[in-house]
Amino acid sequence: MESGTSDPVSLAKNLSEISKPVDNELMVSGDLYTAVDMLKKLDQRTSKNETVSKEEVDSFMKDVVNVANNLLGEKAIEAWQDSPTKSRSDEASKLLTSIENIALMAASVSNSKNISNVATSSVVLRFRSFGIENLPKRVAFSAVDDGPGSRIEMPVSELLRESNRTDLERINHIAFIYFKNIALLLTTSSSSTNISGEEVKGNTIVNTTGVISLSTNPKIPGTFEEPVVITLQYYQSQGGPQPSCVFWKISENGGLWSKEGCNVHFTNATHTICHCYHLTSFSVLMQYTPEPTPIVDTHELALSLITYIGISISLIALVLALMTFCSFAFLRSNRNFAHTNLVLSLILAELLFVVGIDKTQYETGCFVIAVFLHYLFLVAFCWMASEGVILYLMLVKVLPTSGEGPKKKHFFICSWGIPTIPVVTAIVVNREGYTTDRQQLLVVG
Repeated sequence: MESGTSDPVSLAKNLSEISKPVDNELMVSGDLYTAVDMLKKLDQRTSKNETVSKEEVDSFMKDVVNVANNLLGEKAIEAWQDSPTKSRSDEASKLLTSIENIALMAASVSNSKNISNVATSSVVLRFRSFGIENLPKRVAFSAVDDGPGSRIEMPVSELLRESNRTDLERINHIAFIYFKNIALLLTTSSSSTNISGEEVKGNTIVNTTGVISLSTNPKIPGTFEEPVVITLQYYQSQGGPQPSCVFWKISENGGLWSKEGCNVHFTNATHTICHCYHLTSFSVLMQYTPEPTPIVDTHELALSLITYIGISISLIALVLALMTFCSFAFLRSNRNFAHTNLVLSLILAELLFVVGIDKTQYETGCFVIAVFLHYLFLVAFCWMASEGVILYLMLVKVLPTSGEGPKKKHFFICSWGIPTIPVVTAIVVNREGYTTDRQQLLVVG
């Protein structure tokens, strides 16, 4: 995508034509990046241009919005997804700021008291200018011409407050932009999302509302005394979502969604109303925990059969091993003492598992079973460790002197006693973690 002209109006028109998706032509992310870079250069050129007529401004902004629409269409979104997450987010952030700056320039040059509108399927742009003497009762913009769509309302008191501090005769220029798909590109990680610098994992973060941008020239610094009211429309399809009112915060390292100065004022199944105390690009992130896929009855039956048959075979083998170790006197060494206790702990654990794993209707009994399961399996691990110590002593110290080395009682006390420490700690720290609605087990985290 190259253009030799230096005229911003002609450059915008050419870029609008070049960026149009072609049905049978593959669109790649590199082309999208080039178009964004050209928009950035266009932003830099228009900031220095003061000799453009009202008609040229309207034509110019129509072409600019068409470029943004081409870059955020369905085919383009698929191409965006092929690029690395960080690069995609940075380029989308650059696209967002370039369109905002160009829109404010257009409002300044046009200097029209009437609202100028440019609407496409993915981008809606509205801008106007007014002085303090003809301020409306409400400074409000909507993504649709009629109906309950996404909209934003700015407190007029903030414009008056800023004018009283500076110039009563100044002209205010305001640009409103609605981006339908750009939030899909403004992400900081493929496996997690940063919200105000805090990484959110475990739950899924989705954006179904688009992004609303409202900016002024001159800019209004600081925090507002009255909130900017943003109404974002969406259609809830996931169960139990938690909306968060956020804005795209640009920094030296890229950008991230931040909740600073924004809060949820009201929400329902179709709309969320946000109150924010500054101007920038706003959206709503929906955080929800996907419901686990239920196990089919036939699969649950198969799993139960495999579990009970496997544990039954294991119990038979363990009982035979225990009888063998206890029946023959020549097997009563330190090593086989460890084997005997290991087998005993596994027999008790598996019996308890078979008998009580699904007894969730008894709260106290459920808790006790889960605690003992935890303890008995830890005992089995300790006896495995004890056997390792015994093997080490047998191989390294081949001819031990009389009375040297640990006795059976030392192994017994350590292997049956040490597991009580993590079990008691788990009870104190997270007692509820021992139970779920379906099973008794230790839930970590």
